[in-house]
Amino acid sequence: MAFRDGDRTTYAPEQDLIFVTTPRFTLQSNSAAFASIYNVVSDVLLYADPSQRARLDRLEAFMLNDNLYDLNTVREEIKLRRSRIRDLTERISTLQLRLGDQPSFQGRMELALIQGDLTKQTDELVLIFDAVQINREKGVIKPGLWLEASSSDITWHMLDDSNYLLAKLSLKGLSLTWTSNTDGSTKNQLVIKDLQALDARPDAPFPEMLSKHRNWKDRSNKMVKASRDI
Repeated sequence: MAFRDGDRTTYAPEQDLIFVTTPRFTLQSNSAAFASIYNVVSDVLLYADPSQRARLDRLEAFMLNDNLYDLNTVREEIKLRRSRIRDLTERISTLQLRLGDQPSFQGRMELALIQGDLTKQTDELVLIFDAVQINREKGVIKPGLWLEASSSDITWHMLDDSNYLLAKLSLKGLSLTWTSNTDGSTKNQLVIKDLQALDARPDAPFPEMLSKHRNWKDRSNKMVKASRDI
């Protein structure tokens, strides 16, 4: 947690701190290069595995529907699934020996059904262990996180197909603060002091495509300041 005293900021000892400062960052690309960058960000950096998302949903539903505080019930559930897993494993081994090297279609179907039941029971057992582990960690206070990222200038040069400058987008005085507290709440703030969007074509009717309303009496006025508490 951070406490402000005038212009100073102090941090509580239970928070991890990460500071990222980039004085100047410039990206220059044409449409093809920008498409490649976009694909890397969307398909790699921001990719979320649907199967993992489905597993997390199942885990959440399991924790809501089952009484994990009753240790006797949890113990019996674990014993039951372990017994089923041993039984299904033995049935698979016996069936494989009986079918031999060239099993019939009906034999392969029977084997697939048993293997499916084995996979289901194994997943449910792992789900119980994960839920118990999460339930135990609820009483453990984990450190929060304070992240500050800033840059005085982030510029993107858009090039045409002949690699001549087509447009320029520049963010000035960019800063992002993201806080995750020990109680699970989060707070973030984005500040952009100024933005410059220029049309670099020689015959451009309006070279400055976008600009903020400037209050010359207040030099500290910002173009964007957005905060969010969760």
